[in-house]
Amino acid sequence: LPISIVALTADATPETRAKCLEAGMNDCLTKPIDRPKLLAWLDAFQANRVDRAVADAPKPEGEPIMADAGEPLERRALRDLESLGGREFVDQIVDQFVSDAAGVLKELSHAVAQGDAVAFREQAHALRSCAANVGARQMFEMCLSLRAINVSEIAVRGEEHMRELEQRFERTRAALGR
Repeated sequence: LPISIVALTADATPETRAKCLEAGMNDCLTKPIDRPKLLAWLDAFQANRVDRAVADAPKPEGEPIMADAGEPLERRALRDLESLGGREFVDQIVDQFVSDAAGVLKELSHAVAQGDAVAFREQAHALRSCAANVGARQMFEMCLSLRAINVSEIAVRGEEHMRELEQRFERTRAALGR
């Protein structure tokens, strides 16, 4: 994927923003840094970047780029990783994913038990990033859909979301084992 450049400036004028965009930057954010706004921007940017990359990627004959509804992995993502660093590299990435995702799922469960929407969103963001690295599209998409979860949603459907995330993780882990 191409490198993206975002300007960070104290000058909030429309002229400065226009100059940043004219200079080829992807966006222009102003100081002071508003953490929730920055995280929301990064989430939207990453989702758009992943969607663009998938749409723009060449599609080999007879092989879908995207995981279908029953397949938790985009196997092409694993092949791409292997082409970067070899089989051992992929094994290390997969092992790290399984370990990290299991820990993040525990943190997500804790956030649900505490009704902590901020912690839940932060941990879902971390899990989404891990999932993207190994092509776990179903997990990625679910975490993406939870990026704006609030306290009332956690209270009403938090445990349901956790069960679904854990099921997706187990399907992904089993597919990675193959």
